[in-house]
Amino acid sequence: AIRCYGNIIEIDPTQELALNTEIGILHVMSKKYDEALRTAKYIISKNPKKAEGYYVRGLAFYGNNHLNDAITDLQLALKFNPAIVGAHYFLGLAHYLKGDLEQARTELSKVIAARPDISDVHLVIGLINLKKGWTEEAMDEINKAIEKNPNNAFAYNLLGTAHMIRKEYDVALKEMEKAQELDPKLVDTYMKRGKYYLMIGEPAAAEKELRTAVSIDPEQIQIRTSLILFLISKNKYDYAINVCNEGLKNKPTDAFIYNLLGLAYIGKKDVSAAINSFTRAESLNPKFISPYMNLARLFVSEGKNDKALEQYDAALKADPNNAEVIITSALLLERAGRDTEAFNRFAKAKYTNTPVGYMALAAFYVRKDDFKHGIDTLKELLAKQPKLIEARNELAAIHIKKNNIKDAEAEYKEIIRIAPDSPIGHNRLAALYLKTGENEKAIAEFNESLKIRSDQPETIIALAEAYARKKDFIRAEGIARQAISKYPKKGFGYHIMADMLTKQKSYERALMYYEKSEKLSTGDFLSPIGTGNIYLLQGKTAKALEAFRRAETMNPRYAPVYFYQGMAFERMGDKNKAIERYRKTLDFSPSYIPALNNLAYLYAEKRQMLEEAFKLAETAKKIAPKDGAVTDTLGWIYYLRGDYDKSILLLKEALSLLPNEPSVRYHLGLTYIKKGMRNEARRELEGALKLASNFPEANEAKRILKGLSQ
Repeated sequence: AIRCYGNIIEIDPTQELALNTEIGILHVMSKKYDEALRTAKYIISKNPKKAEGYYVRGLAFYGNNHLNDAITDLQLALKFNPAIVGAHYFLGLAHYLKGDLEQARTELSKVIAARPDISDVHLVIGLINLKKGWTEEAMDEINKAIEKNPNNAFAYNLLGTAHMIRKEYDVALKEMEKAQELDPKLVDTYMKRGKYYLMIGEPAAAEKELRTAVSIDPEQIQIRTSLILFLISKNKYDYAINVCNEGLKNKPTDAFIYNLLGLAYIGKKDVSAAINSFTRAESLNPKFISPYMNLARLFVSEGKNDKALEQYDAALKADPNNAEVIITSALLLERAGRDTEAFNRFAKAKYTNTPVGYMALAAFYVRKDDFKHGIDTLKELLAKQPKLIEARNELAAIHIKKNNIKDAEAEYKEIIRIAPDSPIGHNRLAALYLKTGENEKAIAEFNESLKIRSDQPETIIALAEAYARKKDFIRAEGIARQAISKYPKKGFGYHIMADMLTKQKSYERALMYYEKSEKLSTGDFLSPIGTGNIYLLQGKTAKALEAFRRAETMNPRYAPVYFYQGMAFERMGDKNKAIERYRKTLDFSPSYIPALNNLAYLYAEKRQMLEEAFKLAETAKKIAPKDGAVTDTLGWIYYLRGDYDKSILLLKEALSLLPNEPSVRYHLGLTYIKKGMRNEARRELEGALKLASNFPEANEAKRILKGLSQ
């Protein structure tokens, strides 16, 4: 066609402007943007006051994703000739891609006025409305496009998307099926259907959709990536490896596939193959950060921290201001006790001028008990970005640590003011009120949150918990029934009911509801934990351990699940396995108080590990100074170390925090004996037995009391 146009121009030079314009448009359609720019330059040189050259150049810039240049040239084209409908259309698209939605709508409305027969314009306006959250208006525009072109597959796909946003899933699937009938190769429909099936817990159906998408467009890396990540998440490592290998094309883009290949090999526990895959990804694309990060994590898991730091440093050579790499490496240095080096990296993270950098430095200060600098760092960030909710949330958390409840309350109220259409502020404020025992205020805030967005399972659960704290189990169970009625195919309503029944010691009914919740909710690891805790209370430790192991398979990175397993082993008398589980808890969550406390106590029983026990208990006390169990453990360890004065101070403090815990009185009684304070010892031991005649040390307490009476 271009050659023909060239021949016509030679025969009839009067048609040069019109035909060169057609030639330029053909270059754009062929994605030969450099050729199109050269043609446009020639047209403009011959006709600087005419629209055609600027129009062609604008189209070329648009095709090259140079949106600002495209907008400038298309506006120039319209200045010389306002009747070029295509210029309005592509100017609207350029504004849309830049996020200038209202400007895009203005230009596209002009296209509709001039050419009401063009259906695609309605689709773009529909996309604009979806981006603004106006699903009703979006659907109106999409239906207009369908009226004008009933065979437009993309229109049905977009209509299905709108229904999905409105959670009208059955209708959404039908619209997408229609899109697939019209265009079986419309990949986006398979991707969206795959995500939907994942969301509702039908992995087999999701896998089928993703496989189809890859078979339609095997060269599209993002589609292949979605399938590989899905397979890895389902532990189908061999299949994931095959899909990776099928996607390797000996191109630089193979770096993305090799990175995923490394993750699959990690799943197979083939460390050597994983290292080779990540290393290959790094060599193919040295600027691609993910393989450095994944390889560093692998080295950390093997205890090779120096090698991990080498990977982080290599990543920083590729991207010196990558806040994620800087922060992750700083955390590794901090865990290794290299605080000065860690601080330098956290400070560097701040100077990337990213919110996450500021917040990481603030968090480091707080971990070192330097609350002033933590607060100052967050205030410095908020001076630049006063509407940054995450920073205000962190600031409130520091105030709570310092017990400055009013300051925390003020921050949460400011979040509500900044983001009145978000439930976040109300949820945080409600949680604060629960902490301070102001249950009525908490209930009011949870209800405000649910007015903004009703489909918040965690908020509904918290609201039920607030009523339970008031001992208003009728209202709490009512919330559970409403959730079951409204969401019969979701498990959280059953979970709420199980929690409420557990609190009322109706254990057998609670177990039935936990079982129902676990069946309905794929990945609901909290229900087997609830089941396990009931079995512990009933003394059925083997069943408890089985339930906790089910929870582990659902969420192996959830630290408390290992703690609960440790408790089960401890009840079974296997203290070595209990220690191993508590240590694994701390691998995932080094500040998890119950594990620090229980591990310290078990280490203290092994007298040869008394110093390690002391370190753990001191760490726990620093993190949770008002925790009675922690204070008791630390006081008992001071007793075992022979520092009876310090032990008495701590055990008296523990008793004030846990006045109804017989073991604390028992520990205090033994400490008084060491100080020769027999009357005080007798009082505490007798008090312990009055609280409970069958606590673990009860027989020993009785024996000692007999001795004191002689």
